[in-house]
Amino acid sequence: LCAVNSSLNKLLVTILVEVDDPRTSMETRSGRTICDLSTALTAGTSSTPPSSVQATTYVTLPHLRDPGTFSGDGTIDLDTWLKRYERVSATHRWDPTLMLANVLFYLDGTPRTWFESHEADITSWDLFKEKIRDLFGDSSGRQLAAKKTLATRAQSSTESYVSYILDVLALCSKADQCMSEDEKVNHVLKGIADDAFNLLVFNNVSSIDTILKECRRLEQAKARRVAQSTVRLSNAAATSSCDDAFHQAPRCDNLTRIIR
Repeated sequence: LCAVNSSLNKLLVTILVEVDDPRTSMETRSGRTICDLSTALTAGTSSTPPSSVQATTYVTLPHLRDPGTFSGDGTIDLDTWLKRYERVSATHRWDPTLMLANVLFYLDGTPRTWFESHEADITSWDLFKEKIRDLFGDSSGRQLAAKKTLATRAQSSTESYVSYILDVLALCSKADQCMSEDEKVNHVLKGIADDAFNLLVFNNVSSIDTILKECRRLEQAKARRVAQSTVRLSNAAATSSCDDAFHQAPRCDNLTRIIR
């Protein structure tokens, strides 16, 4: 029995369990130490759920459109500003009550002072428009300025037909909101470019819609043309037809003939 026990002791690995601290470690014959077994087992069998990740919520606010401020100094027409303010209010879905409540933030100078002192008496948006028009509206001056501009309005070389026509129609609306179709056509024709004028007169147009249609068709046709590098008048003689050989200075008789 003693011999058997001695042989078994040589084959078996001696495991020494040392308890240095609350953690458990194992040491093999080779001297390597496997430590923190209890910690590893505890971590593997732990029922504590991992900490949850806190979700962040972002709120995106819509971009607020600005109708601009009205100061009554003449830089912007009152009716133009009111239309712009009502359009912005419709975008923000403001009802007349909110429109009246927010209008103070878009007034400056004398109009703001007036509204702050009479805010209790103005109980509706329609009443606000009526009161502010009585104080700061200048319909006669606006009409006079529009008529003066309309009398001399002509299409520029860099302006498209449609842009010119729409600007003339806006001036017609400011000058006279009840202007007839024939008067609008006359105002458009008197300042439009020559090529469009000849086309419109030849087709005998009688409405603004027809003018817009013909002008768009003309612009599309001109866009398809091949651009010419040089432009020469139809009644001007080409330089090759002159007898100025070797580019000599022209004599008086030759110069007179060329000019003729």
